Amino acid sequence: MECLTMEVATHRPSGAGLDHLLPKESSLMMSSAEPGSESLFVQLTDSDGNEAGSPIWLPISITPDELTKLLNGILCKDDDQPLTYDFYVGDVQLLDDLRTALVQTRAKHADSEQILEPHNSAGLEAVVRVVYQAQAVFRVRPVTRCTSTLPGHKGAVLVAQFSPDARCLATGSGDQTVRFWDLNTELPSTTGTDAHRAPVLCLAWSPDALRLATGCQGGVVCLWQESDVGGLWSLCSGRPLSRPSMAATPASSRGRWIRSLAWRPLHLDPDCRKLVVAYQDSCIVIWDTWTGQPLLTLTGHDKPVVCLRWGGSDLLYSASQDRTIRVWRSTDGVLCRTLSLHGHWVNCLALSTDYVLRTGAFDPANAEHIRPLPPKKDDAKRRGELRIRSEELYQKMKGSGPERLVAGSDDNTLSLWQPEVEKKPLAPRMIGHQGVVNDVKFSPDARLIASASFDHSVKIWDGFTGQFLATLFGHVQEVYLVTWSSDSRLLVSCSKDSTLKLWSLSEIRRWGQEAATVSEKDRKKQIVAADVAGKHIGTGGRGVHQRRRHLLHDLPGHADAVYALDWSPDGQRVVSGGKDRVLKIWRA
Repeated sequence: MECLTMEVATHRPSGAGLDHLLPKESSLMMSSAEPGSESLFVQLTDSDGNEAGSPIWLPISITPDELTKLLNGILCKDDDQPLTYDFYVGDVQLLDDLRTALVQTRAKHADSEQILEPHNSAGLEAVVRVVYQAQAVFRVRPVTRCTSTLPGHKGAVLVAQFSPDARCLATGSGDQTVRFWDLNTELPSTTGTDAHRAPVLCLAWSPDALRLATGCQGGVVCLWQESDVGGLWSLCSGRPLSRPSMAATPASSRGRWIRSLAWRPLHLDPDCRKLVVAYQDSCIVIWDTWTGQPLLTLTGHDKPVVCLRWGGSDLLYSASQDRTIRVWRSTDGVLCRTLSLHGHWVNCLALSTDYVLRTGAFDPANAEHIRPLPPKKDDAKRRGELRIRSEELYQKMKGSGPERLVAGSDDNTLSLWQPEVEKKPLAPRMIGHQGVVNDVKFSPDARLIASASFDHSVKIWDGFTGQFLATLFGHVQEVYLVTWSSDSRLLVSCSKDSTLKLWSLSEIRRWGQEAATVSEKDRKKQIVAADVAGKHIGTGGRGVHQRRRHLLHDLPGHADAVYALDWSPDGQRVVSGGKDRVLKIWRA
């Protein structure tokens, strides 16, 4: 065993000074480790596979807090600003201690050896590979109260979205108007009454936060920009974007409807020049917003295109009522692959990089990076800075693997893909909903997926494997949308029942992992024991009353169905709007 002890010593990073960082139990184990003892070798790696030092002999009772302290010491992080990490053994998060995570991993995988690697060529000892991921360095406070109720729209509020720099809010309505709201005063700023001649169905901010694109049922896309005086918003010079073929189509025709808009990501297009538009007649058009001319028309879908995403690798993703998802090369319009899995309409798409593509270079973790562009004389230099920063943030978010895409369908299921590299889904169809899946969103850190359904529930899934984690019950009618806080710890949902609900997801993974290790027999024993104790735990291991602990706040206030929902990138506000024609701002 002396040779093993010496080997551990030689594997310690020089100058790291780990003795004072390890728990007392692990320090003892370092000097007197015996086979079969309650310790093992642990190799810490990041999500890209880069190792933090060499394997370390650690007790299996080590906790996430102790591992965090150890890792900060290995990485030589400043004591004044230590980072907090999540740790994973395989696809199981280490929540209590390493022993529990190993038990849960083995319960999920019959072949437990897949988490062990030989420590040396002689195979004298095995190593558990523990992957660490940094948590958000800031925390978003839960929204608890409505600070403003803003009338103004004369029709239902159909869409609302904050700008990437969180300085402005735009809304579109069935009354054919676009409104801009001042977030400092929470009062109306500008109302566009003459731009559209039909209900405004969708809007999208350019990733530099300087322009807004809005689309309506009349087939017209309007571009808006902030004026130099007073911070008011007005239509950009030039004509709105409208296809010539639409002129011969009756104004009441559904074929004119614009269903989705997406800008090219900032790190690919620092001038924010290209915009892609999805039409009800199944066509997709890429526009040059400077010249007002169409650059490419993508055809291939047989039925209306309802959702678009422009990925960070310059691929376009489109979802259609023809039950397919198509992947296009945006530079020349070539169809790369068609993803076919669903048995009914595909309603919604989300990319694992959506959040960082939306916010561009405006990092909410760094207030210095949330500021407007300077005067035009410095525009080229500033745009270059924004492009570099946005690419850094994108690459950090994306990591070494390809983007992931999740889709929700009318067939009550979801699907998870890596469409950059293959047409085979990452996992079998994600089943569980009993109604139409109307919205899906990756968390900003891309580790979780939330889905909203007409079955009155929200479900949470693993963002890497598609594994089901939890169902959030609380709404009593169809759930329309979900939106994440920028730190990925909170979720808000809106529903036809006129309410918003705020959920905490800190315990989501614990549920799924504990459920995987509890047999049906043990689960029944827990239920009986809990009933005797008066706790009345329901079926499924975790009872309904425990599941409702995730419901931090019920946010009533609207008089009818809530159609529009968004959380500002800086985490300060949630906006909601709906059939009652009012806009509500919610804050902590």
